[in-house]
Amino acid sequence: MNANIAEERRKIVKESDELIVISKSILAAALNKMRAIFGEDVICTLLYHVGRAIGLAIRDEYLDNNGSSLTDQEGLREILQKARDIGFIRLSSVDTKSGILKVIVDFTPDEICVEKSSPYPLLRGLIDGLLGNGRASIIDVRKGKELAEIYFLINGGLRWW
Repeated sequence: MNANIAEERRKIVKESDELIVISKSILAAALNKMRAIFGEDVICTLLYHVGRAIGLAIRDEYLDNNGSSLTDQEGLREILQKARDIGFIRLSSVDTKSGILKVIVDFTPDEICVEKSSPYPLLRGLIDGLLGNGRASIIDVRKGKELAEIYFLINGGLRWW
C-alpha cells in the first residue's frame, strides 16, 4: 500500500515538474515586502527584466521546437498562447496592420507600479521578450472591476527574424 502511494506521489511530482503555481496573494505580498526594502523603482525595473527573460525563454523554446523562423500572425498567436497557458495573460488579440496588441489580464503582480511613468513592467517585459525586439510600448490601459485591457503599440511592426 505504501509503495503505491509513494509511486503516485512520484508520478504527480513528475507530471507537475514543468509548472510552478504561486498564489497571487502570496506573490503580491512578497512584492510589497520587497518594495518596502528596495523601493518602488528597483522593484519595477526588476519586474521588467523578469518579464523580458520569461518572454525570451518562451520565444526561444518556440523557435527551438518550430524551426528558425516565425510567420507574423501564426507565430505570434502561438507564442501568446504559451503566455496564456502559463497564466500571464487571459486573452489577447493582434491587429497586424496597425501593430497594436491587446492583452487582457485579471491580475498582475506589477500593479504596484501602475502609477509609474512606465506602468505594468512585468507585462511590458514579457511582450518585449515574446516579440524579441524590445520595442513594445503601452498606449492605453482600461481597467475594469476585475480585468484590465492593456494596449501595446509594437514599434517597427510585427516582423520576425
